[in-house]
Amino acid sequence: MINLKLINKSLRLKMSLLILITVSIIVSIVGAGIYFERRHAQEQNVNERLKSQLEDMYHMLELSYNERKEYVKNSMVMAHDIFYNRHDTAKLALSETEESITITDQISKSAQTISIPPLVIGKSSLLNNTEIVDRIMHNTKCAATIFQKTSQGFVRIATNVINNSGERAIGTSINYDSPVVQTIEQGLPYYGRAFVVNDWYYSAYEPIKINGEIVGMLFVGAKEKNLTFLKQVFLGTKYYETGYPYLMSSDGNLIIHPTKEGESLNNTKFFKEFQINSEGKFNYLWPEDATGATKIAFYKYFAPYDAFVVISVYKQESIIEPLNQTRNIIIIGVLGVIIILFFILRTQIKSITDPLNILVENINQLSKGNFAKRVNIEREDEIGNISSSVNILVDGLTRTSLFASEIGKGNLKADYIALGDNDHLGNALLSMRNNLNAVAEEDFKRNWATNGLAQMGDILRKQTDKEEELFFNVLSFIVTYLEANQGGLFILNKESDKDIYVELVASYAYNKRKYSKKRIDFGEGLVGQSIQEGDTIFLTEVPEEYVEITSGLGKANPRCILIVPLKVNEDIHGVVEIASFKILDNYKIEFVQKLAESIASTISNVKINIRTKLLLEQSQQQAEELKSQEEEMRQNMEELAATQEEMKRKSAELESAFSAIDATLGAIEYTTDGTIINANKYIIDILRLSQSDLIGKKLIDLIETNNIDFEEYNQIWNKTSKGIVVKREQSYKAGNSKKIWFLETYNPIKNEHGEIFKILCGLIDITESKELFIASQQKNELLKAQEEEMRQNLEELASTQEEMQRVHNEQQKKDKEIKEKYEQEMISLQEMLMNQQEE
Repeated sequence: MINLKLINKSLRLKMSLLILITVSIIVSIVGAGIYFERRHAQEQNVNERLKSQLEDMYHMLELSYNERKEYVKNSMVMAHDIFYNRHDTAKLALSETEESITITDQISKSAQTISIPPLVIGKSSLLNNTEIVDRIMHNTKCAATIFQKTSQGFVRIATNVINNSGERAIGTSINYDSPVVQTIEQGLPYYGRAFVVNDWYYSAYEPIKINGEIVGMLFVGAKEKNLTFLKQVFLGTKYYETGYPYLMSSDGNLIIHPTKEGESLNNTKFFKEFQINSEGKFNYLWPEDATGATKIAFYKYFAPYDAFVVISVYKQESIIEPLNQTRNIIIIGVLGVIIILFFILRTQIKSITDPLNILVENINQLSKGNFAKRVNIEREDEIGNISSSVNILVDGLTRTSLFASEIGKGNLKADYIALGDNDHLGNALLSMRNNLNAVAEEDFKRNWATNGLAQMGDILRKQTDKEEELFFNVLSFIVTYLEANQGGLFILNKESDKDIYVELVASYAYNKRKYSKKRIDFGEGLVGQSIQEGDTIFLTEVPEEYVEITSGLGKANPRCILIVPLKVNEDIHGVVEIASFKILDNYKIEFVQKLAESIASTISNVKINIRTKLLLEQSQQQAEELKSQEEEMRQNMEELAATQEEMKRKSAELESAFSAIDATLGAIEYTTDGTIINANKYIIDILRLSQSDLIGKKLIDLIETNNIDFEEYNQIWNKTSKGIVVKREQSYKAGNSKKIWFLETYNPIKNEHGEIFKILCGLIDITESKELFIASQQKNELLKAQEEEMRQNLEELASTQEEMQRVHNEQQKKDKEIKEKYEQEMISLQEMLMNQQEE
């Protein structure tokens, strides 16, 4: 029991007890405040960490999905080469004999048996053929299928896609309503998601043609869900002690889970949370019974897999247990402070109170972030040591604050000396500065390469019609952008199989164009060696006699030589050679190697353009020849009309002339309103009609409905009724459905009174020349289509450059997030230090 009289008599004890109680209350309040602050900070830290981990998992799924899409596109290129290069398309045909096949619709599962003439290569039928599709799968690791077009849709006649029975899905079909088939029927390839037999694939389809007619299609694809890789990532990831990520389909089935994979959770209470929002966070009880414990879940919907990415941890181990440890430390700390203060205050109330008040004031200032004021207490005891330590801490925090401020301003070259090996905050700041320096350097290299690729893309896209200007602009950009001194662009000349050599087409030195010409035999020197081997050559020890760089100040040997082959799809078109006084860094060499493929592709396109232009000129020349032939025919018809005028004056000779004409030319007599009243034997034979089929009919009855020009038809009778001779070309439908072309001349016939009483039409068969002219037009249209395809290729190149810019922007955003994360970690370290000082 406390002796109140003793306390009242002892001012020192009274003050000690009073101060002890006061300090105990203050320390307890501070401890409680620290506890609740740590509780809030711990909850916030767990939320931010799990949200960040969820975003990382989601980003990993996106990258995996996008990589598979790109891989399938590249696999289609390889599959195309395997199918067409291994088997000459001239040997691809439909079999002369039919075989029975059971067709099953992959959606409705309805089946029927039909007979089809299967596709064959040479004498080998592709029906149930596994060689080609398995070779494609071996080389690309993607499923492959050869489809044949039938009346029921496109049917799998060769495939390595497995059905639910574990067998090849031969006979399964895709109907004509499918977006895939509708795209293929237009003669275009299809890229995208597609349901294949029993699963979703990212797929690529392209049409198979025989003589321009679509007879099937070629397929390669990969399942959207790469579960083998995803399981390794998901099952290898752990949060706290027992937390884990998992993948759950939108209908509640666990796709990837450490212990419950394949089970369904759609009947659980917490599954309803996933049906409300596409992403979010919630707490739930698991198991959902009396033994359950509270868990925290973060989730986000991933549309390509129709599934949720979920991260789940127990609240006990992530929040409560760390808080319990903090609470115990605070309780022990409070009790320790009370006990220590009890003994100290009993002996040194006065000597300690004043200095402690000063120190408390300074510590309070430190807790508020104000550490510019030093403690002016000159003592040699512990309080003096505390004062010195606080001053050292203030000085150190001042320097740390200034250093952090410089880093925040972007001054990554700021100097800082840590207080020692145990100065966690200082060492963390130095580590952060070094990491930011590394990120800045990598960002510079990436931006430098991306910008260079974009500029080169502009050059290649804008100047593909003038070879000399294109070559010089490409070379001058590379030399200037690399800050090199001299360069040369060599193109492989294969115009003669007996004389293959390398030709210098552009040279550049000291910002000036050089007009030197040079020929190097294939395999000769470093340039010839690079083309022959298809490899990059980089020399840092250049022989004295190899090359000299000359300027107004003199001449000297370069310090390095870089020779990179211009190669696309293993086809080498030339090399670019760079000489520099500076040793080129690896990232610059890799940059030139990336440019080389684009340059090679452009050179290839330029050569194709030249060949296309030559073909177009030949086609135009043929069209001119046809036009000349038509003019000659027109002159013949005019001569024929003159002959007819002569025959009108000689009626006796007219009958004889018509008999001769009947054997070689057609003649039809019309009334003035266009009704046929007579037709000679030539017309009857060539149209394969009888006199009864013609007499009494109109001209319009002999013309195909879709070829009738009513305005031109009426003009015939209007002009002839005025005595005007009409000449025209017209197609007729013969009795055997064959289209016959005639050059017609409509001549008005007058009686002895000068009145027009009938129309005589002379017809010359021009079917053969007309078909030749139409074929020439079709050939011209084909050439135009090839030019359009090349234009689309150039647009795809521009689209690729835009995609590279988008990736660059995303990387910049990610770098910014990393920088912000480091700044948040610095603030957390400062708060931790302040909390430790208060304790």
